[in-house]
Amino acid sequence: MVRIWRLPVWILDRQHLLGEHNELHTIVSVILRGGGGWWNHPQTNRFKGRLGLLVDRHRQQVEEMRRRGYNHRSPLPKFSYRPERYILGVAYTRDEMLADLNLLIKRKGVIWERVKDILDLVGVSRP
Repeated sequence: MVRIWRLPVWILDRQHLLGEHNELHTIVSVILRGGGGWWNHPQTNRFKGRLGLLVDRHRQQVEEMRRRGYNHRSPLPKFSYRPERYILGVAYTRDEMLADLNLLIKRKGVIWERVKDILDLVGVSRP
């Protein structure tokens, strides 16, 4: 499943961080080619005309990968785009972020110690 999570990269476990990074490269490639197997996929459609969001998300992924001590050797190709920031709470609603968090929890793809930080980020009160 192709997925660019509507959550900070620091909550993703290793599998989901590296998987999202790979899928981001695939989405960029499909959009730049103007077609391909994932051209009509909902995750690809989210970013058509918004490559700047993917560039910024890639930057965030790379920073997190380096923070964790992973090697990164897959820069994005050179292309023109309108700069945009992948800012949570601006690019996505609270409900979208909570939906992704719930899905990620079901998949056991979160770093549990950081779930509290996400709930604080989206303004969910806890008992």
